[in-house]
Amino acid sequence: DWLAGLAGVLQKPAARAGLYIHVPFCQSLCTFCGCNMRLARNHALAAPYVATLLREFAMYRERLGAPALTLGELHLGGGTPTYLPAGVLDSLLDGVLQHCAIGAQADLAIEVDPRNTTREQLQVLRRHGFSRLSIGVQDFDTRVLEIVSRVQTADEVQRVVDDARDLGFASLSFDLIFGLPLQTTESLRATFDRVARLQPDRISFLPYAHVPWIKPSQRQYTEADLPDAAMRQQLFLLGRQRMSESGFVEIGMDQYARAADPLAAAAAAGTLHRNFMGLSASPP
Repeated sequence: DWLAGLAGVLQKPAARAGLYIHVPFCQSLCTFCGCNMRLARNHALAAPYVATLLREFAMYRERLGAPALTLGELHLGGGTPTYLPAGVLDSLLDGVLQHCAIGAQADLAIEVDPRNTTREQLQVLRRHGFSRLSIGVQDFDTRVLEIVSRVQTADEVQRVVDDARDLGFASLSFDLIFGLPLQTTESLRATFDRVARLQPDRISFLPYAHVPWIKPSQRQYTEADLPDAAMRQQLFLLGRQRMSESGFVEIGMDQYARAADPLAAAAAAGTLHRNFMGLSASPP
């Protein structure tokens, strides 16, 4: 019944599909993360996983019996999509997009980890029409990053930002988290100072969820390391104020964009749309 309903929608003349592809693998475990992921330091899993994804996509196309899909959105999430080496990433996108048409003003985006994102991967993405990166920054404070096992330098983030802009990516989004262990107003203020210098177009400012009964890795620290409720509120208000001062508009829960961004314009016009891939200026 679901496939029949989906096929009926996709066969309408102006139908545009939103496609999400999940890459669950990560090279290391970040303890703040609640995503569906698998730790895999060996990249030998990348090619077989992509081959399986493409077989699954072929099954959907066969069952739906539709002509080539017109994509309004394509999003690669994880896990860590940049776990895929450039050649494997190229094979995945070739395998998907040869069966799809990219609609006008389609949003093709990927979540990237600065620690393992290469210029070669970014070139592959641009060649396939990707224009937006969501960069996992989280925080710039070394002590905070170390306690959550996210060993990442500001230089790595800067390199990805510089490469992306040099290659023509039109929109860069930063993921930031408040409420992390050892985080203070002083450390978060310094993080936002650096964010202001890098000038992203969008920011996801997300609350840390401490659930060690679900994520045992979070037992590497205790509640004593975490900001209390009053401090979490201060961290949230500080981030919100700094983004407002930098020209960001609050467009939805945890989501901020510059006033000139299409998402901000859609929010002001009341046409903002939300789906599994996040907020968009219009339905796919």
